[in-house]
Amino acid sequence: MNTKRMSKWVIVLFLLAALPGMTAVMAQGQGPAGKAPLPAVTELSESPTPMAANLNESEPNNNTSAADVMALDDVMAGAIGAAGDVDYFKFQVEDVGGPTFPAGAQEVLINLDATSIGSPLDTVVTLLNSTGNVIGGNDDTDTSDSLYYFKLLPGWYYVKVEDYGNNNGGANYVYNLIVSRMILVSAHPAGLGTKTIQGIPFQAGDILAHTRAGAGPVDRWVMFLDISDLGTTKNIDKIATMGNSADLLIGFSVNVTLPGTTIVAKPQDIIRFQPGVLGRYGGSTAGTMTRYLIGANNWLTTAGEKLDAIGDWTAGDDNGVVCGGYPVSTVGAATVDKVGGGTLKMADEDIFCNQTQYRQWLPFYDNSGVAGLAAEDVIAFDYNDHLNAGYFVIQGTGVIAGHAVNQKQIFSLRPGNPPTWRNLSWNGPDYGWLWNLDAIDVTGY
Repeated sequence: MNTKRMSKWVIVLFLLAALPGMTAVMAQGQGPAGKAPLPAVTELSESPTPMAANLNESEPNNNTSAADVMALDDVMAGAIGAAGDVDYFKFQVEDVGGPTFPAGAQEVLINLDATSIGSPLDTVVTLLNSTGNVIGGNDDTDTSDSLYYFKLLPGWYYVKVEDYGNNNGGANYVYNLIVSRMILVSAHPAGLGTKTIQGIPFQAGDILAHTRAGAGPVDRWVMFLDISDLGTTKNIDKIATMGNSADLLIGFSVNVTLPGTTIVAKPQDIIRFQPGVLGRYGGSTAGTMTRYLIGANNWLTTAGEKLDAIGDWTAGDDNGVVCGGYPVSTVGAATVDKVGGGTLKMADEDIFCNQTQYRQWLPFYDNSGVAGLAAEDVIAFDYNDHLNAGYFVIQGTGVIAGHAVNQKQIFSLRPGNPPTWRNLSWNGPDYGWLWNLDAIDVTGY
């Protein structure tokens, strides 16, 4: 058994004893008759403290026209009041405009607390678009509580909550529906081993989601992608999300044979992870991996040209700093073909953008002119189109534009010549994160 899984038996058994109304059979994932059993729960995959609801369901809301309205980062308290009851909710992803496609795309995590708060409800969650067509959904993760992720284009969306099989209900079949933005992080492997955050064990290569929602609001951590579930324990050192999709772009720090294939992915490559029709993120991750960008076909071949950061697709800054692709950074100096001819030379603190259709590159952030940054290695990056801001993590510690930063923090720069300091955007220890970062995704606004 994986060391991480073994280490959490005591915590899980304690939680099972503490939750009223939850039986040992439910803890092992036994659903209604005819439903395949879930994996035995051997580790905590979400913060055990429930998020406090700031909204309450209003019945009847059993179709899209009667859906209760929510906003991102709300927590809705509801109940499946009788067998056959179905609850609908709706929320909006704003169109922030600007040059980006998709404009205003937003990572949204939909999370159901039922089993985890002592309810007998076996939730099923479904996400629908504004016309009522199904985008996707989830029944179970590693418990019968549902978790679903999608990066949504601007517009209105519906969430449907129901009991598996629609055979059960009652006043005690309660749930909390959490619809939230999120930040994704992964820890640097050096000296890491197995660590825990809010009781959740993780190792290098795992991706965790940090959210804030509900009354308070309350911070929550979620095991978003458990790398050991995918047949490898190699370190993921780069993350990006894909608009209008549940897929991730990831990359590994070493050569990896992609699970279920004979394909060897290199650190210069970008990998597309697809969670499948069931949307299997969380404590029981499932899906497939394929190569999305082959570094050797895009002039990335040397040891210094290994990728150590990917950002989400962006058109670039509103003021004319163009990207038009996925921005990346490398572990050392890179020399690649430049759009318009010639070569582009970028250092390990710089960000440049792949023009996939041409297999050529454009400069995005030339950080050599930012005080203190030329001496550092940028190891994680993302870009927020709404705010026209780049988000950075450097290896180790440094003083950037007069501000002391370390590898547990995310700082922000505005693009320009040179880029300029914006703020310290995320300080890990403020949220219980005590380890060096290796990869981030922070494009939610």
